[in-house]
Amino acid sequence: MRPAENIKKLIKNAPIKTNPAVNEAVLKDLLNELNKSEKKPSAALQPNIWKIIMKSRITQLTTAAVIIIAVIVGINQFGGPVDITTIAFADITEAMNNVPWMHIVSRGVERGVTGVGEQWFGFETKIEAEKDFNGEVDFWNVKEHKRYKYDPETRTITINYAYEDEVPFFTSSPVSLLEGMLKMVKEQGTEIITKNGKYNGQDVQIQEISPPVMSQGKVYCTGCLYVEPESKLLYAAQLKIIDAKGNTVVDCEVTFDYPQTGPADIYDLSVPRDARIIDKMPKEDYLAILDKYRECRDKATSEYVAIITHTLKYKEFFVSKVEVEYKSGPNYRFEQHFVFNAGESIEKSWPKHKKQLGDSYESLMAWLQRHYVNMGYFTIGLYDGEYKYSVSRGNSGIWDKVKKSSFSSIPWINLQELAWPNIDETEGHIIEDDYARENNLICIERSWQGRISDGKVSLPGRCHYYLDPQKDFICRRKVTERRPDAQWQKDKDWLKDVEPEKIKDRSIYAEEITEVIQAPNGCWYPRMIVEGIRKDYQDVPLKGSPTKTVYIRTNPEFPEDIFNADKLSGGSEPN
Repeated sequence: MRPAENIKKLIKNAPIKTNPAVNEAVLKDLLNELNKSEKKPSAALQPNIWKIIMKSRITQLTTAAVIIIAVIVGINQFGGPVDITTIAFADITEAMNNVPWMHIVSRGVERGVTGVGEQWFGFETKIEAEKDFNGEVDFWNVKEHKRYKYDPETRTITINYAYEDEVPFFTSSPVSLLEGMLKMVKEQGTEIITKNGKYNGQDVQIQEISPPVMSQGKVYCTGCLYVEPESKLLYAAQLKIIDAKGNTVVDCEVTFDYPQTGPADIYDLSVPRDARIIDKMPKEDYLAILDKYRECRDKATSEYVAIITHTLKYKEFFVSKVEVEYKSGPNYRFEQHFVFNAGESIEKSWPKHKKQLGDSYESLMAWLQRHYVNMGYFTIGLYDGEYKYSVSRGNSGIWDKVKKSSFSSIPWINLQELAWPNIDETEGHIIEDDYARENNLICIERSWQGRISDGKVSLPGRCHYYLDPQKDFICRRKVTERRPDAQWQKDKDWLKDVEPEKIKDRSIYAEEITEVIQAPNGCWYPRMIVEGIRKDYQDVPLKGSPTKTVYIRTNPEFPEDIFNADKLSGGSEPN
């Protein structure tokens, strides 16, 4: 590993700031991914949807319950029948804002498994904890950036680094938690009927959740919520979640209470104090570099217009597609224009297209504007700070219907992935190899274990990221390797019972920024990116490898309505 003093030399004079985490759209994924899972059975590529939210079975019952309580926040927003005695939204908001802790207990059946799960949310302390019926415990302390996970079978506590956006459902307040869930539930077309009644002998306001009118073939929720009239807080819930095939995947009863304090550490959840501890927290040098890496990425990609051409080779090099990104704060628009129409001869048509495209930002933007107006296939993705929109147009000039989905952050930024790809904090460390040493780069290595799921083999792999601390920590080279006999695979006999034809061959794929430019804003950007298969880490990219060329403007004047979703689907041209 590179000594600490060498790392400090590489990043000296660079102030380190912690990049604020952004909550992911986990809530939306729960229902959306359940629908998708019916079409994507591969467990290796499409993990169990409930594990997207939480890994323990019974805690997933709690997850489902917390999603449903979102409807309380939106009692007066669904348009369903509401009794005059309905507790006002403002009253619930005020009550929830005064809650320091939320404790949830779930009892029921999830996919045939019966049990009890518990969960705690410390909204002021920024602690979230889960306890499964089988003794597994997850404890997240966001202020300390630590996640503790207890395995009762091995009597082991594993400590990993945790950013706030990694914590399931964690948020700064109960109200923002519920409002985020409300958005997802509303999109399901759920109807809420409100009335007074009793639950376990106590006076409550009952919210009956009715499935959408067109619920067949979709995942939906049904059940009852019980609100305590005096405190205006959720008291209990009974609910079911039905999958796209009509099967009941969750059937549970959930109770809520709001204590003044909660667990201070994992031992408060009955974890034995003599449990063995495995500390996987990354070293300070590694975290400092990642913080600087993200700081440079965020600064460089806050506002710009970037045109990216994709070049392939068929007898000669040609541009197959042109992409353009518009980014301004939380607003983002991505267009992908295909140069050749279906059935068009590349060899015959390329000279004409080459002349039209040119080789400058101005000529390419002019081509993009003409292509937008004329017939030709291209796609658009747009994010307005709350929703993601996508639409495409075929070669015939006919537009598809605009698709809309909610996201709490921009789901994808192409320029970021080219220059500053996402690097996970977990399981990563700094190494020093010949390439990093000779080019004065920082190399981060991440690896993962191979696994077999439903008979499908996923090979162990590793990534090497080579960061340039002299040029805004741009990732100058990224190498991804997968091999069945990887030396980092812990279980050396993991393939002994697998048929040879089911085992994939070794593969190495590299992406390398071969040219960079410095923009007027002082930030560095990639100019040329080459990618392809390598025989080993030191081989140059194969001749004819795909290349991407970036043309960037960091002080752009954005076209009117470029971020306006109402102008999609052939509304007005982007200029």
